[in-house]
Amino acid sequence: QQQQQQQQQQLQQQRQAMQDRLQAITAAADKAEADAKAAYNQAMTTAGDWSSSASLAAATQELSPQTDALAKAVEALVASQRGAPPEFATHLGRLLQKLKGAQSQVATQLSKIGQYRAQVEHAEKEKFDEQKDALALEEMMSEARERCNAAEDAVAKAVITSQLVQAAGDDRAQAQKAVDETEKGARDASKVLAEARALIGAKQAVLRQLTTEKVKGLAQAEMTKLNEQL
Repeated sequence: QQQQQQQQQQLQQQRQAMQDRLQAITAAADKAEADAKAAYNQAMTTAGDWSSSASLAAATQELSPQTDALAKAVEALVASQRGAPPEFATHLGRLLQKLKGAQSQVATQLSKIGQYRAQVEHAEKEKFDEQKDALALEEMMSEARERCNAAEDAVAKAVITSQLVQAAGDDRAQAQKAVDETEKGARDASKVLAEARALIGAKQAVLRQLTTEKVKGLAQAEMTKLNEQL
């Protein structure tokens, strides 16, 4: 009878040890799942409206550690299933299913964030390049417009001066002076026009280095307008 009592006591101790082990396993699995859920929620908050690559990068940093943490939790749980009493199998199976579900959610969201991040980074780079090209275009076109306007003014001045020849009438001295001034104005206008055309040609070569199609189109339109003006 004493031996029987000892055996029962040992069985109770073994069962209690197994219960304690099961509680520890359950607590570890619950913690891993809770940590993953908290990291997931925090990452979604950080991602915001998913329009910033910096926010998406930060969200990735917050969520990605859960990949390894959950993998280790699953590995530990699988190891715990080996040699566990049959009555614990169902409980351990449910725990494993929950952890694998958390694993799948984290992996899916990290993949989604990665895809969106690549798209957002491309859009941000395109916008940055457009702004940079637009600034370069405005800087170059400002000088080109000034030269074209100066050429136009020089031609207009020469035309006005030429009208003085007819206005001189029979005054040959006045008429000759008007002719001389007209010729000088024409030479000056021709020089300014040549300089403007040379500048436009140089600018066209530089504008071909622009990287964005949108700004290239604007540049071509501006150049066409200035060439028509000249």
